[in-house]
Amino acid sequence: MTEAEFKQWVSDPTSVRCVLVEVGVFSEGAETVRYLSNLGYITGAADTPANVVYEACIVGGVTVSESLPLTGRANVGWGDVEVANSDGSRDHWLDDIWSGRPIKIFVGDVRWPRADFRQVFSGVVEDISPRSATTVNLLLRDKSQQLNTPLTEETIDNESLTKDTLKPLCFGEVHNITPVLVDPGTLTYMVHNGPVEDIFEVRDNGVPVDFGKNLGAGTFALTASPVGAITASVQGAKVDGVYLQGVTPLVRHIGKTYGKTPLLADEIDTAQLDAFHAAHPQHVGVYVASRSNQLDVMQQLAASVGAQVVFSTVGKMQLQKLNIPDAAEVEFGTSDMLLHTLSVGSTPPVQPAIRLAYCKNWTVQQGLTTGLPAEHTELYAKEWLVVQVAEQATADLWKLSTAPEDTQTLLQTRMQAEAEALRRQALWGQRRLVLKFDSFGGTVVHALGDACKVTHHRFGLGQGKFGQIVGKKTDWLGQKVSFEVLV
Repeated sequence: MTEAEFKQWVSDPTSVRCVLVEVGVFSEGAETVRYLSNLGYITGAADTPANVVYEACIVGGVTVSESLPLTGRANVGWGDVEVANSDGSRDHWLDDIWSGRPIKIFVGDVRWPRADFRQVFSGVVEDISPRSATTVNLLLRDKSQQLNTPLTEETIDNESLTKDTLKPLCFGEVHNITPVLVDPGTLTYMVHNGPVEDIFEVRDNGVPVDFGKNLGAGTFALTASPVGAITASVQGAKVDGVYLQGVTPLVRHIGKTYGKTPLLADEIDTAQLDAFHAAHPQHVGVYVASRSNQLDVMQQLAASVGAQVVFSTVGKMQLQKLNIPDAAEVEFGTSDMLLHTLSVGSTPPVQPAIRLAYCKNWTVQQGLTTGLPAEHTELYAKEWLVVQVAEQATADLWKLSTAPEDTQTLLQTRMQAEAEALRRQALWGQRRLVLKFDSFGGTVVHALGDACKVTHHRFGLGQGKFGQIVGKKTDWLGQKVSFEVLV
């Protein structure tokens, strides 16, 4: 079914909307799948899956919410599915294990063959919760939850070291990291658990020293015993002979390679990520030598260019960033909104000045007394370099400070940090509104992050304003969709 055909169907008042849910669960000692529906549905012999009965038990919920927060982490695909339990026949579901199990939701017409149903959600179950004596609710979360695990737990196998010493990971270019000593006998240090592009400098208490490097193993060995703290500057992970640079290649690699449940190829929106990389080639770098959360590391990389790691409602990883477009893919007018639902949800604070920290010094060394030039000693005592952009006229008008707190990034160069600071100041250096309204029908196909234009007689929208969809809540049973748009 094409996008246009689906849009026409959801706008048709004669459609008989049927929701199909396929959800995994651990029950009676085995993993199984339960098939649920609001109306009841049986697949045919030629369908996939074949000859399956979807039990008519869904009585509410089937809502999916998506958000691209102005601050913080994106939360895409949360909601619930409410299942009837007035007779207690599903009380035993509370003894089953639902947490982390996959769930897929499909929508279509009860008269359609199974192949024509459209998938509208793919994620995981957070848990089951009885909201009342007559229902049980399956709580939904997007697939980012499978990345909410330790990045790595692989430790160094050396009896002379602490048994829980992690093998470090290095992505992109990093400066002055503290490598991990993996073999005291040979003075061998590790900078990355795997091949790297280069280890281009090693220092002992700030002074460059000789070393031999094994790039294939991500290690180097000193040629003489150290007298102080050993640090290194590295160009990190190299995969299949390719040095990974930039937010997109690193986020994709970390998502596919690390954590408890690495992402599969069909869980990654390749086309969207490729387009994002073409538009955002900035170099970033991160070093991980202690226990870290996989999703947090990916979000740190993305946030360096003002983006967030999100999962589409059908379970594919994307990178999305807040942006006010100068053209529209989608148009919302009065006829697209339910009467009297347009309102201003929030007014983000105006920011006349932006300070970004970049080029992190991963090992701060204060008071070095090894004969280094004064400018080098000063540099190694700082954790970050900083750029600032400010619009004094805006600050004076709004009576705001031009000395904001630093925002840390993993950007490497001053030029790229300045460009990102200018972009953020242009975005937030003026009054912005987050508009809220309810809609219906074919607007359900519009996606989080879409560029749009909103026209209305309220809130200065008479001539229309360009914006971005930053929130969406779809009620598939109630046949309503609510939007939030940043303008």
